[in-house]
Amino acid sequence: MTRPLVISSMARTPDYQGTELGTTQWLAIAQDRIEQFARATGDTRWIHLDPERAALESPWKSTIADGFLLLSLVPCLLPELIVLRGWSTAINTGVDRCEFPGTATAGSRVRMGARLARARVLAGNGCRLGLDIWFEVEGSPVPACRARVNYAYFE
Repeated sequence: MTRPLVISSMARTPDYQGTELGTTQWLAIAQDRIEQFARATGDTRWIHLDPERAALESPWKSTIADGFLLLSLVPCLLPELIVLRGWSTAINTGVDRCEFPGTATAGSRVRMGARLARARVLAGNGCRLGLDIWFEVEGSPVPACRARVNYAYFE
């Protein structure tokens, strides 16, 4: 795990554009988390909810996490990689070029990596950040998720 990059103010964010932020700690993707996410999103397919059937019929021999479950972890994992001082409100402004090339099976461990790809100061004491993120799956050469996530921060 890497120490988070601490940026002292929103005005300084462009100074860090292109900075590699490292990776978070490993996080286990438990079946319970997969089930809660599936139910919350209405995606109740057996590939997420039925471990016995998945063991027999799935190519991965396990249930799998929806790719959007991984994407939903970005806000809680991001503070492990970057800390921005001086903001009081942050909003997710979108996701670009999102793909799910690999899978995270129940019981696997993932970690998020990130790079501060874009940073610009906004009028009204704010900034906009674009972060390239990826989710590695322990033991797999293929990431389970790659995307650019965009946030706007305001004082």
